[in-house]
Amino acid sequence: MLSKLNRLSKKKDFDRIFRQGKGIRHEGLLAKIWYQDIQCSRFGIVVSKKIAKKAVVRNRIRRLISQALQKRLKRMAKHADIILVVLPGSDFSELRHAEEAVEQIFKKAGLFA
Repeated sequence: MLSKLNRLSKKKDFDRIFRQGKGIRHEGLLAKIWYQDIQCSRFGIVVSKKIAKKAVVRNRIRRLISQALQKRLKRMAKHADIILVVLPGSDFSELRHAEEAVEQIFKKAGLFA
């Protein structure tokens, strides 16, 4: 689980990032990224009911993505506010799928050193 410092929680932050953020898409995952001068990156993960009707499944996907993010936090060179939206038709049933998608999005965005 991501630490409290690394989580987006306020609606106004989500709204601002959705409006002003740059969008990057890779294999069932959409990232809205808003670069700013902050001390650490903050993340929000959105998994809608279109993905899975059961909350247990949605929460599992959210946990897998969160775990993939946590492994990559130390490698990040730039800091930004990032919202990851899981798109319908995506397969994040295993951790490796989530890790691959997060890795590719971070590479496309240039967040790694």
